This record gives sequence, structure tokens and C-alpha cells, in this order.
Amino acid sequence: MEQQIVSIVKAGITTSLNAGTTVLAVVNHARGRYDLRQSLVENCLLLGYIQAAQPLAHTSDGLLGQLTLDLG
Repeated sequence: MEQQIVSIVKAGITTSLNAGTTVLAVVNHARGRYDLRQSLVENCLLLGYIQAAQPLAHTSDGLLGQLTLDLG
């Protein structure tokens, strides 16, 4: 899986499949509304879990971003 390729051998047929993935996640705002004075991490009470947040698109009711979680 590190190479994002899965090899399958079944019924005499050998093939390799692309296993690249994308994760889409949704988080409720901590206080019911998005506070523009606070960051995405502060609004969703994710402090300590997020290493980086890069906004991809901003809408009137939220912020879409690419997040890296620190699970260690």
C-alpha cells in the first residue's frame, strides 16, 4: 500500500490496481456557528490533533481545507 498499488492474482489472472485515496471529512463547529475571528482548528476544537491546515476554498458558511492529523 505504500506504493499505492495493489497486486491481485486470482483464477490465473494477474493485475495491479491503483489504490490512491482521498479523505473527505466533516466537522461540526464547537459553538454551533463558525467564528471568523478564530481559526478552523479553534472553531472545531481540534487543538493538539492538527499539524497543518491549508485552506482550499472559503464559503460563507465554512472553510474547506486539507488537514494533516497528528495521531502520535
